[in-house]
Amino acid sequence: MMNDAILLKVDDVIDECFRSLFPFQTFNRMQSQAVPIILESDRHCVVAAPTASGKTVIAITAMVRELSKPSHGKILYIAPMRALTNEKESEWNDIFKKIGFNIYVVSGERELSEKRAMEADVIITTPEKWDSATRKYQTDRFAFVRDVSCVIIDEVHLIDSDIRGGTLEVLISRIKRINKDKPLRIIALSATMPNIEDVAEWIGADKEEILKFDDSYRPVKLETDVFAYDPKESEFINKYVRLYKALNLIKKPLRDGHQALIFVTARDDAVRSAKKLLEFFEKDGRMYLTEAEYEYVSELGKLIKNQILSQTIRWGIAFHHAGLNKMDRDTVENLFRKGIIKVLISTSTLAWGVNLPARIVVIRDVEINDPLEGNKELSPIDLLQMLGRAGRPQYDDRGYGWVIVPYAKAEMYRQLLKKGKEIESMLHESLPEHINAEIAMGTINNINEAREWIRTTFLYRCIRKNPAKYNNLDLNEKVKDEIKVLISNGFVDFNPDTYDFHPTQLSIITSIYYVNIKTAILFREYAKRENLTLSEVLEIISKADEFSEVVVRPKEHALIKKILKDRTINLKGGSLKVAAILLAYMHGEIPSEFRSDGWVIKQNTERLLKALEHIFQNYSTPSNVAIVKNTSTLIKNSIPDEAEPLLQIQSIDIKTVKTLIQHSIRSMQELSVQTLQTLTAIGINEAKAKRILKELEKYQADQSQLKLIPDESIREECLIDAAPVDTENKTIGGVVKEQVAEFIHNEENQDIVEELIEQLENQPDSHPVYLIAGYAEIEYSGRKDDKNEGQRLIIIKPGGTIIVHGVTGLKPLNYQAKEAKFKIQNHDNRLIITSESTKAKEKLVIKFSQIPKIVKPFV
Repeated sequence: MMNDAILLKVDDVIDECFRSLFPFQTFNRMQSQAVPIILESDRHCVVAAPTASGKTVIAITAMVRELSKPSHGKILYIAPMRALTNEKESEWNDIFKKIGFNIYVVSGERELSEKRAMEADVIITTPEKWDSATRKYQTDRFAFVRDVSCVIIDEVHLIDSDIRGGTLEVLISRIKRINKDKPLRIIALSATMPNIEDVAEWIGADKEEILKFDDSYRPVKLETDVFAYDPKESEFINKYVRLYKALNLIKKPLRDGHQALIFVTARDDAVRSAKKLLEFFEKDGRMYLTEAEYEYVSELGKLIKNQILSQTIRWGIAFHHAGLNKMDRDTVENLFRKGIIKVLISTSTLAWGVNLPARIVVIRDVEINDPLEGNKELSPIDLLQMLGRAGRPQYDDRGYGWVIVPYAKAEMYRQLLKKGKEIESMLHESLPEHINAEIAMGTINNINEAREWIRTTFLYRCIRKNPAKYNNLDLNEKVKDEIKVLISNGFVDFNPDTYDFHPTQLSIITSIYYVNIKTAILFREYAKRENLTLSEVLEIISKADEFSEVVVRPKEHALIKKILKDRTINLKGGSLKVAAILLAYMHGEIPSEFRSDGWVIKQNTERLLKALEHIFQNYSTPSNVAIVKNTSTLIKNSIPDEAEPLLQIQSIDIKTVKTLIQHSIRSMQELSVQTLQTLTAIGINEAKAKRILKELEKYQADQSQLKLIPDESIREECLIDAAPVDTENKTIGGVVKEQVAEFIHNEENQDIVEELIEQLENQPDSHPVYLIAGYAEIEYSGRKDDKNEGQRLIIIKPGGTIIVHGVTGLKPLNYQAKEAKFKIQNHDNRLIITSESTKAKEKLVIKFSQIPKIVKPFV
């Protein structure tokens, strides 16, 4: 490294065409030592430096190194959360565009555009988004993944995060594997951590490329300490006790003209705390704003959408969280930067997102309530990141950070502030999901490849270094056990001859939609059921493992009861709360008390419903797929659950169903009494109204026909009676494709076959209903091609309708169109039924292996 005292000039090391990326003339102490090492080679590098020391400049320098090459690869910048990607987008988009380079940002709810990613020079994203992209890297559409040659990982120490650490860790391993035969450079940026060398060695950085800077490199000296208190039994009271202590800590800095930042557990807490501070300020009669500042924010307050915020900013108090209106959030950030807002109360997201430092930072809550994980301790990494916001460069000579904790935890937190936190792997917490993803990708095809894969992880390195910390976990056995679970639950097909693995559709869907393994097993189990209702779909989603830690707070029981009204939902606890929140979204009436939790639950539900839909498409019935789709539509578009049957009419789209609801038409019964005149009178155009009435008539006819379908016991009896007998073991069932066993059928069966042929040929519209059971091959072409085989129960009804039942129910509900011509053949004990409609371009062929079991007409 260069002399610590020498500061490097930008002009001396950065080419002229890139100098606009550096809006200053001289690098600071840390940057002056790191920049030459970043510029002189393409080797992996890890930079560990304090918060606010200027690590972003190191990232830009690495980009300059890559973009300077005549034929450069793509640069990937991985930020830990959406707020940071948005910040980088606003900072970098214009300045890179001016020098001829294209930035593409994808995170959060944005769908990844393969075209934009292909065109981009720099891609900014989150671990989850890029994890999803790398799972498809072998396809042509995702070829851009293979074009990445420089990866910048911001906040790499977040591999220690219990929620997202495993994803980041596996992603880094996968990126290295994808590029093992091509040039790749990884630049990892981290806060100062005691064992950053472990991370560097795992990434592959040489000793010379491990750049570690202590707290002396902070631009503002930071002093931290713990403020202890004696907690009461009520957490509600404790929150206000801690807020009052926070007020005592910030009073003097405020009087001296400084700003304060207070971190709290949740969005609602931020709002309530701001209101309470306003009461304190009003009671104290102390105004921290100048007269000019007061007049300015009073006028600005008229433009604020949030009513509470418009009141608090007049006293220099504001709150900040992800649920705040964007315009209000931008206003708060600008006012804080200008020094007009004196006290900002925020959730933890501000620590990782927008950089808004203050003279003093107070962490009021060290226990947080996560909507999906319940009550848990604030992670040490989050806590240290929050404290790092103390001290404003160019304004303060020092910053102060306080953590308010009970006396019983005070010493533990003092040691954390003194020694920091070693980075550990959290991959073992989500190992089944990541193993399944690698199998679904084709990375792991046998147990040996699974063991090779686990050796590439940071977890493997951590366990070898300190096995006791991981309870002496045997990773080889752990991997083997997890794969056994995947095989036994239908995620993986295992070939006992070659010992190879192959992913099933269940595995692939689970991987694509980031579904927990326990949840996927639950979905697959429900796929076996027939004719699920909307309430049952809500129950399935609410039971998902992703929501297993959702808690019901004391005051929420009455709210849940109010939302559910008279509905019967077989759930309790957190699952019942999830169902209530989803129902509230359907009705467009989400209570304010549920908005914070509700937003997270709704986002996860949309993903889980998509996964459930695809699992049902592969393992269940069309009717079950339809109800899942409808449930998703109701939640997304705030359509009441009782109106769900209306969506079964094809011509009723979202706009139309809302029109019907607006005019108190919420059910099929209410729709059935409508006429062309009444529908057009409420604003539905005549052509659409005619289509609706015609489709309604067909729907009602189909429903009356469904009454002819035999009940479950009759179907089961037919399928069992028609199952093949194993002549060697004397068991029923178990034979597929080539059948050499005898069938159980009575002597009259041949006569019924002849009767069936005669009835269908001579009385196609008036014959009774027939049930035919046996092993059959089904092949259909038309609206949606289908091919399947197995034990099937065929129901032939008058008028050209054929229904096929399988082990999991209808498959599908109704194959045949009107005006179909039947042809029945009986060759060599093989009954072949062909039904074809040239008008509808549909054809159905059913081939029974032997003469099936036929039940005489039951109506």
